[in-house]
Amino acid sequence: MNTPTPLGKTYEQYKKELKEYKEINLSKVERIELGAIDDLKKKLDKNTSVFDKNVSEVRGMASKFVDLEQEFEKLMNESSLIKKQLSDLGVDDPKDLGFISLKSKELAKLSREFIKSLR
Repeated sequence: MNTPTPLGKTYEQYKKELKEYKEINLSKVERIELGAIDDLKKKLDKNTSVFDKNVSEVRGMASKFVDLEQEFEKLMNESSLIKKQLSDLGVDDPKDLGFISLKSKELAKLSREFIKSLR
């Protein structure tokens, strides 16, 4: 089979070139596929890092809302105590006291809702 073809090459030469061509092109495909996988891994790592950072920030926010809820509860209790003391003295409670109590109750409730949604 070493007879030359009309193009001047032997079948052995064609076979050898075909084998080399396949090796070269397959390695390119493998490199491209590995490169694409590396790109995906880098994107995943980046998104995971951003995710972890955001989870940490959300947990920090939830903690702050827990603190705020406790502070609003204290304000409600203090305003109730003052209202009782004024009532014992026979004094009408000022409208500011009612506003403080109402607003504190409203904000404590909102804080609890935020805590639930953040956790």
